[in-house]
Amino acid sequence: MPRPRFWVAWALVVVVAIAATWWACLIALAPPQSGPPVPSRTVVTVSNATIGRTLSVGVTMSQPVVPETTNLLAGVVTMVASERQLAEGNAAYAVAGVPVVVVRGRAPFFRDLSIGSQGEDVAILQRALKRLDYFDGADDAKFGTHTRDAVKAMQRASGQPVDGVVHLGQLVALPTLPVPLRLGSAIRLGALLSGGEDGVLGATGDRSFYTTLSPDRFAQIPTDAPFLVHYEGDTWTAVARNTSLDDNQNVTIQLSGADGGAVCGDRCSDLPNDEKFTLRGEAVIAPSVSGPAVAAAGIRTDSAGSAYVLLASGEKKSITVRASQGGIAVVDGVKAGEKVVLPEGATTQLAPVAPSPSVSPP
Repeated sequence: MPRPRFWVAWALVVVVAIAATWWACLIALAPPQSGPPVPSRTVVTVSNATIGRTLSVGVTMSQPVVPETTNLLAGVVTMVASERQLAEGNAAYAVAGVPVVVVRGRAPFFRDLSIGSQGEDVAILQRALKRLDYFDGADDAKFGTHTRDAVKAMQRASGQPVDGVVHLGQLVALPTLPVPLRLGSAIRLGALLSGGEDGVLGATGDRSFYTTLSPDRFAQIPTDAPFLVHYEGDTWTAVARNTSLDDNQNVTIQLSGADGGAVCGDRCSDLPNDEKFTLRGEAVIAPSVSGPAVAAAGIRTDSAGSAYVLLASGEKKSITVRASQGGIAVVDGVKAGEKVVLPEGATTQLAPVAPSPSVSPP
């Protein structure tokens, strides 16, 4: 074989070998081809929550208000008490600088009381003086020197003229104290009184609680739904007793306490002495439920129809759904802090859930 052909053949072998090596390197160094996308897991954490649903309503309280005392002083009103409540020994108002002091008693003061006076009004005075720590004698219904000295001490403390005589109109008796302060309309700072005006007003105790709703709002409330009535820091539970329609087809629901008594329970005496005022209330459409909560989208159902969740650890946990609202479910069977895997495609967009208020015992 001639020598030039040998070298040509050899060169071709070298070129092919180099090309093969280059192609192998490309294959080895090329990034791996991506297969079908692997779905990422959505994991949510179990946390404690309270869910429930209420409908805000206004609850009206109405009550008859009557005068419990009569003003018997004449002159210009120089002071009206600023306290919300009257306690025993407080001055409700003052006329021409003379305070009108309230004490507890069920009989009215109808005369001046001084040395030698006797009767039930004297006994009421003595018991009040004893409660106010001005008197330590017997409430024997006899006005003696010991009672006179106690009256002087009270007059000195309240700003009344100190003479030891309880002048008619300077002391008034109320059956219950303390009570919310409410005075007759004529008793206002700077007003001129002649005597005989309504003095301290009091509620009769015949309180009525009710809420009036449009037909649409009434239709949202279950028949046996309880109501929550809020006053200052308290929440009272109320129930519907009867309903009535007005001329516009609005529904008035009369409310009472769960025991059939007044909605306000033992705090009725703290309510204002207004004839009518409105309290904030709620109709409980779905009762409050508290406990471990998960996104409702994370709850699965097995072939037997039982509910369960899949934990991030791979464990399958059976659960019982107690309540669900706004994409959140309160369940039994898991604990706060555990991780739950949502099914593919599920979302955790949750509606906001406001905590339900605490409820005072009825």
